[in-house]
Amino acid sequence: MHEKLWRAWVVVLMALACTMAGAAGVSAAAAGRPSVNGPVSARAGSTVTAAHCELAYSVLTDCSSHNPQITMDIYNFGDTSACTFKIHMDWGDGGKGQDFTKPGGPNGREFLADHAYGSRGVYHLTMTGSVVSGPCGSGSASYTFRLRGVTGKLRLAALGDSYSSGEGAGNYDRTTPEGCHRSADAWARLLLKLSPRTLTAQQLIACSGATSAALEGKVHGQPNQLKELQALRPAPDLVTLSMGGNDVGFSKVLTDCFLIYVYGHGDCDTNGTLTKAADKIKAEQPVLAADYAAVRAADPTATILVVGYPRLFPAAQQQVDPGCHWLTDDKRAGLNALAVQLNGVIRAAAAEAGVNYVDVSRALNGHEACARDPWVVPIHLGLNQEMGHPTYFGQYAIARLVNTYIGRRL
Repeated sequence: MHEKLWRAWVVVLMALACTMAGAAGVSAAAAGRPSVNGPVSARAGSTVTAAHCELAYSVLTDCSSHNPQITMDIYNFGDTSACTFKIHMDWGDGGKGQDFTKPGGPNGREFLADHAYGSRGVYHLTMTGSVVSGPCGSGSASYTFRLRGVTGKLRLAALGDSYSSGEGAGNYDRTTPEGCHRSADAWARLLLKLSPRTLTAQQLIACSGATSAALEGKVHGQPNQLKELQALRPAPDLVTLSMGGNDVGFSKVLTDCFLIYVYGHGDCDTNGTLTKAADKIKAEQPVLAADYAAVRAADPTATILVVGYPRLFPAAQQQVDPGCHWLTDDKRAGLNALAVQLNGVIRAAAAEAGVNYVDVSRALNGHEACARDPWVVPIHLGLNQEMGHPTYFGQYAIARLVNTYIGRRL
């Protein structure tokens, strides 16, 4: 008869060395759960090292780390092909948790669940396994995870598109690929000035115009950002990423809305332009979740911060400068709604991938495009790639919000 065993442990990916309730190099034995036909038994667990932190079923149940990202690796042993399992993961932070229903396999089956915590603290995690069908055993396990503040300096790498490269701020590097527009005043670089005690050397890899495909060098003229990230030595502890706007053609939507008005060809809010963009955004979540997983695989020990996009236009029409004739109330509301939708998809994809989302939607509040004192390069007939991007003051505003997130959450 086959012995059916159930075991779970948590692997905590971390930015700095992790300390445990147990010495490095300790081998953990994980108690197996019996099937209806099999006896209770034990198997050797993994070794605890300073490179990561592991919590093993019933043996190593307490861990602390600086990294808010956590992965639960759940698997069963033996021939479980006749069984279907249901797993509920309660991450202990007041959320609804995660549920999985998965079939077994002839050699067992492994399941992964990812999560990112929003603030420092002590969290009590609970994994509850049950058998939906078949003659297999199941069990539950509880752990304690402490998310601590950073005590050393983090090395930063910034990936992504124009909203990370510093497009709009001017003062671009002369040695970077043509059109990337990596600015000395990009918000990622301004972070070092805001957090000299927390952050150390940074590497700006982001490139203006980058799409998800460009992350892996699949767009002509765009650097392979993942390869650049993997080549960095020492490896970064903190990786930021902005992505998605170019995937859905947001810059083209902006210019189309402007030009359609200027040349009297209708309105983008009624001719389907905004509707088509909204449809593209709906399909973007799995693309972004795959992007975040690829970044995580490229630098497994780094904390990943996915940074959203700022709202580009005033929250109310009365805040619009009268000279900005093209931005009608309907256009303003429609374009802002697209930004809200895109940020929502980015947030959901980050949660799906178990990485951190940083909300910067209000970074330009009162200083959006077409406001009386904008921190955004104006949209005008002399079309260029800087239009619709934050100036130095906008970059600084984004940097402050990201810095606040780092200070409170890491």
